[in-house]
Amino acid sequence: YLEGLRSFRAFQLAAFEGVTSLESGVRAVVYANVDWIGQQPDWARFLFNHRGVLAHAPDASGARSELGTSQAAFAEWMAASLPPHQRLRWPLEAYLALVVGPVHEYARHWLAGQRTVPLASLREFFADAACRAVGLDGAA
Repeated sequence: YLEGLRSFRAFQLAAFEGVTSLESGVRAVVYANVDWIGQQPDWARFLFNHRGVLAHAPDASGARSELGTSQAAFAEWMAASLPPHQRLRWPLEAYLALVVGPVHEYARHWLAGQRTVPLASLREFFADAACRAVGLDGAA
C-alpha cells in the first residue's frame, strides 16, 4: 500500500516541476491524478479499495506522517502562490477535496467498469472544474 502511495507521490512531485502559478499548480495536481490513475490502474484500484489498511498497519503513524508531509508541502506551495494580500480562506483539506475529489470519485467508478468515458478524456474537464472550484477565473 505504501509503495503505491509513494509511487503516486513521486509522480505528482515530478508534475510540479516548473509550475509557476496557482492555476498551473492546480492543473498539475489534477493532471498528475488523472495520468497516474490511467497509467497505473491496478495500483489505483488497490489504493482506492484498501484505504483502511493504513489504520491497521503497524507503522500507520509513520505512513500518516509521510502523507501529511506531502499535504503540507502542497499547502505551503499553494499559500506561497497566492498574491501577497491573499491567504487561504478555508482549511487545506477543503481545497484538496475540491481539486482531487471529483477525479477520485469518477476514477473509482471508471476503474470498476461502471463508467465508459475514459478518465483521460476528461482531463481538461476536471482541471477546469478544479480551477473554478478554488476561485481561479482562468478556467476555459
